[in-house]
Amino acid sequence: MGPADRDGCADPCPRRRDLGADRPMIRASGNRYALLGYLLVAAGLVWLIYAFWTAHSERDAARIYEQEQALLSALRHHDVQLRAAVVHAAATVPRGGVEDADRLVRLRGLLAADLARLKQLDRVEGAARSRLVRAVRQRIGRIDRYRKERAALHDAFTRLRQARADLADLLPEPYGRYVDQLIARLAAYTALPVAELKQGVDEVLAEFSWFNRGAALDRRLQPLLRVAGEIVRRSQRLHALSAEIERDSLEGEVEQVVAASQRRHHRHLSLGRRRQMVLAVSGICFLLVIGFGMRRIGRNQREIAAAHAELTRAHGELKYQRLAIDQHSIMAVTDLAGTIVEVNDKFCEVSGYSREELIGQNHRILKSGVHPDDFYADLWRTISSGRVWHGEVCNRRKDGSLYWVDSTIIPVADDQGRLRRYIAIRTDITARKQAEQARAESERCMEQVMESALDAIVVTDAEGRILQWNPAASRLFGYSREEMVGGGNIDRLIDTALLDHGPILGRYIEIEVQAADGSSIPVEMSMNMLKQGGTTHYSFFFHDIRAQKEAAEAMAHAAKEAREAAESKSMFLSMVSHELRTPLNGVIGMSDLLMDTPLTEEQREFAATIRASSEALLAIINDILDFSKIEAGKMEIEEVDFDLRAVVEGSAVVVAHKAGNKPVALLPFVDPAIPPTLKGDPTRLRQIMLNLIDNAMKFTSEGHVVARADLLAFGNDRVRIRFSVEDTGIGLSEAAQAKLFQPFVQADGSTTRRFGGTGLGLAICRRLVQLMGGEIELHSREGEGSCFSFVLDFPVGVEPEQPRVAPETLRALEEVRLLLVDDDAVARDVLGRYIRAWNMELETASGGDEALELLARAREAGRLPDMMLIDLKMPQMDGFELADRVRRLLPEARMPLVLCTAHGGMGLKQQAEAHGFDRLLIKPVRMSQLLDAIASSLGVERPGEAPAEADPGASAQEEAPALSAAEAAAAGRLVLLVEDNPVNQRVAEMHLNRLGYHCHAVGDGSAAVRASECTPYPLILMDCQMPVMDGFEATRAIRRREREQGEPHRIIIAMTANAMKGDRERCLEAGMDDYISKPISRERLLEVLQRWADKLPAFCGISGAGRRAGREPASSEAAGDAEYIDLERVRELVGDDDEVVRELLQLFYHSMRELLRNKMAVALEERDGAAMKAHAHELKGAAANIGAVGIAERCAEIERQAEAGAWPEVEEAVAWLKEAHRAIDGTIKEEAGS
Repeated sequence: MGPADRDGCADPCPRRRDLGADRPMIRASGNRYALLGYLLVAAGLVWLIYAFWTAHSERDAARIYEQEQALLSALRHHDVQLRAAVVHAAATVPRGGVEDADRLVRLRGLLAADLARLKQLDRVEGAARSRLVRAVRQRIGRIDRYRKERAALHDAFTRLRQARADLADLLPEPYGRYVDQLIARLAAYTALPVAELKQGVDEVLAEFSWFNRGAALDRRLQPLLRVAGEIVRRSQRLHALSAEIERDSLEGEVEQVVAASQRRHHRHLSLGRRRQMVLAVSGICFLLVIGFGMRRIGRNQREIAAAHAELTRAHGELKYQRLAIDQHSIMAVTDLAGTIVEVNDKFCEVSGYSREELIGQNHRILKSGVHPDDFYADLWRTISSGRVWHGEVCNRRKDGSLYWVDSTIIPVADDQGRLRRYIAIRTDITARKQAEQARAESERCMEQVMESALDAIVVTDAEGRILQWNPAASRLFGYSREEMVGGGNIDRLIDTALLDHGPILGRYIEIEVQAADGSSIPVEMSMNMLKQGGTTHYSFFFHDIRAQKEAAEAMAHAAKEAREAAESKSMFLSMVSHELRTPLNGVIGMSDLLMDTPLTEEQREFAATIRASSEALLAIINDILDFSKIEAGKMEIEEVDFDLRAVVEGSAVVVAHKAGNKPVALLPFVDPAIPPTLKGDPTRLRQIMLNLIDNAMKFTSEGHVVARADLLAFGNDRVRIRFSVEDTGIGLSEAAQAKLFQPFVQADGSTTRRFGGTGLGLAICRRLVQLMGGEIELHSREGEGSCFSFVLDFPVGVEPEQPRVAPETLRALEEVRLLLVDDDAVARDVLGRYIRAWNMELETASGGDEALELLARAREAGRLPDMMLIDLKMPQMDGFELADRVRRLLPEARMPLVLCTAHGGMGLKQQAEAHGFDRLLIKPVRMSQLLDAIASSLGVERPGEAPAEADPGASAQEEAPALSAAEAAAAGRLVLLVEDNPVNQRVAEMHLNRLGYHCHAVGDGSAAVRASECTPYPLILMDCQMPVMDGFEATRAIRRREREQGEPHRIIIAMTANAMKGDRERCLEAGMDDYISKPISRERLLEVLQRWADKLPAFCGISGAGRRAGREPASSEAAGDAEYIDLERVRELVGDDDEVVRELLQLFYHSMRELLRNKMAVALEERDGAAMKAHAHELKGAAANIGAVGIAERCAEIERQAEAGAWPEVEEAVAWLKEAHRAIDGTIKEEAGS
């Protein structure tokens, strides 16, 4: 490399390097000749050593040659053995071939040993030996791969045979034979993998695909077929490796190494002869050199002394010149090869190298790589021609950073004109270059931003002439850069009047711009002012918002579709609710009525099971529908006045009735400090509490369940209440807690199997609590019980007119001493807080012994309690025994005793009275019940108080006496029932009759309007979904007539099975007064009727049009054949009430007539087997339920014949059913006559 690689440096003082650098050379020259004599002596010694080494090396060469030949012969032999072993091993894979595998391992080891020895043959020619080493390594690698593939193939055969053995008893023919053929052909293919054998394997595999194996058999065969495919693939790879091993012999490489070894041996022999000749000639020459050298040394020493004196003088002259240059310039001197021979201090300071690191190094040490090769070639051509070169060069410092210099390189020649040195003088211009580069980079970055920007960018001058135009602007507007830059104006794109309407600098505005094709494009534009020096430019950014506009329109369309879908979902849920609840209303209602009839214990158990199963199904339906409403965003929280105590305590009572005699104490508690009336949604709050309490009771086998409502804060007419339900049940693990509130998820699978449920209850509770503004929390440990809690805020409602506890009652109870005996600490705390709230003196005992001790001390102190509240079930001493002992201990004291128990039963009240108890309280105890028991036991009057809440779990009132239509109208208890479903109609009618109402029934809204015209019914129960005219339209027609004719306002109560948001609002909007959802229980019906009892008007006249509608006249034909229907079976189902029997027979008669005339006749005419089977199945179920066994059997026969397509037999059976239908009509008439 010349100076072109060195950054070319120059120095204006060439003599400085000549003198400064030659001075050590002069010293070295003198010393060199002084040492020449010593070197000659050393050369003689070397000659003697060389002679001895030559003789010894010839002997070693002969020995090594023999070893090489032996190694190569062994390697050739091992290679031949290996190929033979591979050929044999390939054929023994299916049988295992352990000996062949061991042989391959042994040959592999021999080759590895040969390779290690081969590497030591450093005397053999390098290329040949390297090729042989590489070939042996490849050989060993192929052996390793071959062994691995062979082992894998053997393992696959083992798994194949194992799979065959596992399927030996499971595979039907012909699969077993095909599997054996497959194994045999795979073994043959492995031994000789040729196309013909591969085709045989494929043929066997193809046999499997022609059979319909089925899912189960396919799962059994798949592992075997996968192993077969693996054997084919591995056999192919093994064959390929075997072919490579057989094909790639080491013979060629070995021969090359042998030839190279022989050539080297021959050369060594020839070299030995030449060495002997060299030794003889060199000895003679050595003696001549000794003489000549001694003479030359003397003359050179004199020349060196003269040169040294001249050098000392020149060095003094250059010293001052160097000081001047070092102050401001970077100076370096190189020889013609570019080697640095001198540098100044400034050079070291800028480059970061020390002088010692630079002297003797080529100038390439500073090369930065910034400049191309042509740059250095031009520099070299200039200075090598003797001309001065000037330019800017980038060099690299020692730390890797770059610096720039303004460099001048001066060639220096001797007296004969021959170039001797290059001197480089430089000035550091790094700061200037960095500034230039930064500016260039900024401009380049700006240009890239312009080119790559997705938004259109336009830059104009102050007059609007376009100066810059990026590609995005071309794409947006359709103008090319050439059209717009220099010749275009911004007014071609936008209306410049926009610039005059208020400040738009630095703001985003939406406008429409004009494209080249004349179209308008909506864009978002921003405008900025650019000032540089005295020049003002403006930049415009245009963002295409067409996609946003389209997306907004699409979003609006999607939102509209979503709203429509939500409405469709709401309608669907409303329909589903109606269709599911309507039959359930009949089932639950009939089961209630059935349980009111005289039944055996077994029949009562059956009826109770029907009722419980129906209610369970209704609960599931309600959960699913509630969850659907919440998911659809249709659930709204009401805000009405309600009594929180009634909600919490009522929920506990309902669950307690469902729990039966389960040994669990259910304790409701509502903080007495909570205002009596709050504003909120009592229905949803009751739903939450019922669900949580029911879950707690469900998962608690013994112990207690506490439902609490504690006051946390009260102020500004608002209260904050913490609700909690705590149990001593099975508890929950952390894993179960994590997924507990997810829809359709319970703690584990066993929970559903043991306790039932959909897994929706807690999910619904959580959503409802969130809708009310709270968040439900769970604290639980497995085996220790659980506590669900949530905090809600409520506005305070209007104070009731009658207080819950009158001041007179509280004054009468002040300082009354009461002893509470209960082994459950939680029960003592709950009841104690109520008692203390009434300013009574309370003492508690955890058992009978402790209570007796307290009584003994109290008698001594003269402060016996005024009364005792005693739990029944306690360890060691129960409540009965304690009462007996108290009476014996205090015969003179007649203190009232109140028994409290969670387990009621037949005769318990009589037992309590026998043991001296005055009152009996059944847990869960309401606060009002507790106060009433205490007050009545002490004889305290309670005037001016609100009545105690009814027990929602108790049965409805006893049956009221039947009223005639006139009596009912006079008493305001005449009801028009509008219901299209005959079963639900009958259930509601019987409920109303047993509640003391007289009922007329019609089947649609149109009939209801007509009936209300003739008879002014004070109360109408109106179904909402009916044919001809629904309940909404019928209500509007009745209200319209009332307004037009001045009739009194009738109470209309809606009955509907719908469950979606807005149903209540629709009913009220149509003019209905109240709302009751199906299925309708007697308790719920009684509650609604009592709510309106005081507002029912009384009427005196009843028209004949008010007779019960919907009954068809009896047929004149009567068969009276008892083989068609079993009346005793009917009476077993519904009791001995002849009216009920006749009505049930009439319902069956009309239902059968509808099926025979309108449905089965059409199916028979159209030969529709599926429809005929369905109609026959429907009639069979109805007939079986009322004991019409013969009809049910004939319907089953029709099902079979219709499915088989035997239509003549079907026609015969249908004719028999028609005869049976006429016979049933006769039976109905006979029952009426009897």
